[in-house]
Amino acid sequence: LVQRLMDIYPRRDLVLEPADLRDLLESVVQLAQPEAEQHGVKIVLDLTRGRPLPVKVDNDFIKQAILNVVINGIQAMASGGTLTIRARDTQGLVTTEIIDTGPGIPPELQDKIFELYFTTKPEGSGIGLAQAYQVLQWHYGDVDFESTPGTGTTFRLRLPLAQSAQGAATEALTPVN
Repeated sequence: LVQRLMDIYPRRDLVLEPADLRDLLESVVQLAQPEAEQHGVKIVLDLTRGRPLPVKVDNDFIKQAILNVVINGIQAMASGGTLTIRARDTQGLVTTEIIDTGPGIPPELQDKIFELYFTTKPEGSGIGLAQAYQVLQWHYGDVDFESTPGTGTTFRLRLPLAQSAQGAATEALTPVN
């Protein structure tokens, strides 16, 4: 899986820069808006007011990962709906929830959702969620989801807060005696 993902992504190092995740999410919403309008989906962005959500990330990779999850949510709502994007800081992490009001993911498919090339869409590539999973791993984060058939799906993307990311990197580089 890792080798396949490495073949998909252009070869380049991660360029970690301080960012406010709120700004990245606003940018993703702008990118996804035409697709949302085409599918009759309303995007609701619910962000912590006045408080930055500092992360240290490769902006391009993180935006692409979030956009992949957002587009999947939009496309899951073929007859319209609401996609809510919510971000909060909790216990040293920034958790972004992407919540759709689509049909949900059937239980028998939930174990395959992050597999490379797995798709349920006729024109899907099966790359988007696998990429998102890998990008979050590269940033010491993770992604998971909950889905209820007939109700919708919530994806949770977690990234360390900027000061926590630095601590994790320092800890990873510190030799163990």
